[in-house]
Amino acid sequence: MLDYLSVQVDTRFVYSIETPEGPQMYPAHWWVGTTNRVRVRNLRDPATQAYVNDATVTGRVIGPAGEVVAAGISFAYITGSDGIYVGDIPAATALVDGANYTLEITAVKGTDVVVIRLTRQAAYRGEA
Repeated sequence: MLDYLSVQVDTRFVYSIETPEGPQMYPAHWWVGTTNRVRVRNLRDPATQAYVNDATVTGRVIGPAGEVVAAGISFAYITGSDGIYVGDIPAATALVDGANYTLEITAVKGTDVVVIRLTRQAAYRGEA
């Protein structure tokens, strides 16, 4: 299951992602007119394997022409979890059916930074 998949993205952080479709490695869509909940799971320091429970995690959605269509998405730490943060792409985000959008998530703790990018096609639920 995706919850247990860890991917090293740089020398400081390890993470995995859970998206609205559930345990898929590369889900295909952001749902138009729907709140898209995204979880960053297992954020940890690979040097110590300690979970990072006090990072600042934010996101933004970038449109097909490089324009920012949603900014200031906050990812909240889930109290008592092991490095799990949750953020929502608002339902009001102007996604165009069939266009590709990138969610760019930035996690910061001290001087350590990881940037995670997820690019998916926008679609209406039930049509994809």
